[in-house]
Amino acid sequence: MPDPVPSRIGNFEIVSPLGQGAMGTVYLAKWLEDDLDRPVALKILSGSVAADEEVLARLRQESRSASVLKHENIVQAIDFGEAEGFHYFAMEYVKGRTLQAILQEDGPLEETRALGITRQIASALHLAARFRIVHRDIKPSNIIVTPEGVAKLADFGISKEFRSPSVGTGTKRFPPEARLDESATFGTPWYMSPEQFRGEILDVRSDIYSLGATLYRMLTGVPPHEGSTLLELMEKILEHEPPDVRVLRPDVSVSAARLIIAMLEKDRTGRLQTPEGVIFWIDTIRTGREAPPVDLEIVGEETPPPPGRPVRFLRRPPPGRGLGPQRPGR
Repeated sequence: MPDPVPSRIGNFEIVSPLGQGAMGTVYLAKWLEDDLDRPVALKILSGSVAADEEVLARLRQESRSASVLKHENIVQAIDFGEAEGFHYFAMEYVKGRTLQAILQEDGPLEETRALGITRQIASALHLAARFRIVHRDIKPSNIIVTPEGVAKLADFGISKEFRSPSVGTGTKRFPPEARLDESATFGTPWYMSPEQFRGEILDVRSDIYSLGATLYRMLTGVPPHEGSTLLELMEKILEHEPPDVRVLRPDVSVSAARLIIAMLEKDRTGRLQTPEGVIFWIDTIRTGREAPPVDLEIVGEETPPPPGRPVRFLRRPPPGRGLGPQRPGR
């Protein structure tokens, strides 16, 4: 149960609770300074998060950065502050269901719909990458899909920090033998990139991996790797290839399977390097053309190329790797 909160915090009037996560509780609220009387989603940070000055400083800085990200596929950040003894993060209120809820209630998605959601989130990441902002926590519960089919990426600016050598998110740290459960409050490591587990400096390629893991989940109903403990999951993400998506879902096209392989490459220098690459690949699939050609080069850089520079995507995977029976791409 969330801690009791007053009916008003700063310039926001609490209406009702919307949900609870690792960082705090989200409420539907009225923004009293908004002439249009628009509702907002107000995240009240938990006591453990609010007590960590280092985390608060990072969240404050990132909320400022996130406020510049104005995009149809990003939940707009509004304010980050403190009032009545509570630290809060205010953001656009979006009517719809999280992708997590859709998958739990409706099951795996058709390929066309899954690729459409992936493309929209890649478009959001394209803007974030231009500002050198890394989300770090892309997963189904952080994607909201409106009744009109618009996918919005939430929690820019309050994404959890992954720490090493012990593993943790935000202010939580837990041992490698910790049991894993998707309802656990410490986050969802199923979608984290290998470099997150290694505690390396992250760039947009980490978000591309997480988006690829989310696409895998959309198509199959399960994440690419599973484990009963964090240590087991970490070992699989770092050392093992995920099960072939077309074994779990034979109707998935070869081209979509190749896209997933390219996004889930463990070595980020061999992964799809930019969100534009993801968008290009999806547009290729949706227009019925062949998958990207074999001779596309790897971008061997630690950071993605700047806007305006020609984008090279990725080598094609070795013949037969993770593709199952060969069929024409669609």
